[in-house]
Amino acid sequence: MSLNRIDEIRHMISEIGKRQIEYYKFFPEYGNKIVKALGNYLGDEKSVALAPASGDFNFSTMYRGEGLGFEDGKYRIPIMVKFDNLNDEGSCLHRFLLFCTKNGDELNISINNDPFIQVKISDTETVCSKIFDHLKTAFLSNAWFVENNPDYQMNKIGFKV
Repeated sequence: MSLNRIDEIRHMISEIGKRQIEYYKFFPEYGNKIVKALGNYLGDEKSVALAPASGDFNFSTMYRGEGLGFEDGKYRIPIMVKFDNLNDEGSCLHRFLLFCTKNGDELNISINNDPFIQVKISDTETVCSKIFDHLKTAFLSNAWFVENNPDYQMNKIGFKV
C-alpha cells in the first residue's frame, strides 16, 4: 500500500514530533551535565550556570532551563560563565549558546556560530575543551580590539590599557 501525498507529509510531521520529544527529554539533563563538567574543567564549579538565550542576564538569578529550546531546527543550550576580576570585587559575565543535534549516541555541537563538532554523548571533555578554546578566542579578540582602536578607549568603553 502506498501513501498518498498528504499521508507522506503527516508521516514526516510525526517523525519530527518524535525527534522533538526525544530532544526535550534528553537535552535539559545534558545541559546540566555540561554546566557541571565545564565548572569542573575550568576549576570553579560555581562560575558556570545556565543562562537565558537573549536579553539581559545576571549570575545571581537561577534561570534553570528558561533559555533551553529549539532554534533553527537545533536544540539551544545557553550557558554563562562568571569571571571574577583579579583586581577588585567586580566580575565579567560571558554568555554563549550551544546548538545541538542528536543522532543515537552521537551529538553535533556548535558554539554560537562555530563549526559543528561531533562527539559521543559521554565525551564531555571534548565539549569543555572546545568551550575553553572559544572563551580564550573571545577574550583575545576583545583585547586586540581595545589595543588597536583608539576610538574605543576615547568613548570610555571597555578595558583600560
